Amino acid sequence: MSSVWSVRNFFRTFSFSVPLALVFFDNIGYVARVEGISMQPTLNPDNRFDELTKSNSSLDIKCLLEDFLNSSDLILLSHWATRNYQIQRGDIVSLVSPKNPKQIIIKRIIALEGDTIVSRGNLRYQTIKIPKGHCWIEGDNSSKSLDSNIFGPVAVGLITAQAKYVIWPPKRWKSLSLKLPTDRTFSPISTSIYNGSYSAGRSMLIELNEE
Repeated sequence: MSSVWSVRNFFRTFSFSVPLALVFFDNIGYVARVEGISMQPTLNPDNRFDELTKSNSSLDIKCLLEDFLNSSDLILLSHWATRNYQIQRGDIVSLVSPKNPKQIIIKRIIALEGDTIVSRGNLRYQTIKIPKGHCWIEGDNSSKSLDSNIFGPVAVGLITAQAKYVIWPPKRWKSLSLKLPTDRTFSPISTSIYNGSYSAGRSMLIELNEE
């Protein structure tokens, strides 16, 4: 009898916890592993997986796996933080890649709608005004990043979550603060939040602002 009740209780708990977990993941947040080096040094600063695999094809698979697990950051992503697309310049966000809808990428928001920015990628030195409902995203490791400098402004509707904390490896536990790269600082600095309506803070990226 006890075994029957155990099975019954298991399925009762399972049927309750799974929908609750799904609601949490869909609306609150989840943990994800960061791959690649486009957000270095903020994320994956010690990641040498690509470098090792290219430099020595005979490396032991176990060593490669250990290096990958120990140098790849696990981050907490918050859906709640980006509800109604309340995003700010400097936020690190995950979003659906405009180049591949099946891929989720992670980048930093550099500019919001109404801002004017100078591109430094394929569109090098072009002055671009961010259209309504869009933002400009870049990787912190700009020379190794596929971002708005390649494909232009992206729709804010592609944003899925905001990266809040690094939770693994333990030595790198930290909160991911809102900041802009020093070479992407706006003048005058505006902290206006885009909330689905036109941003009042128009800024032009002109030079490093020391104020």
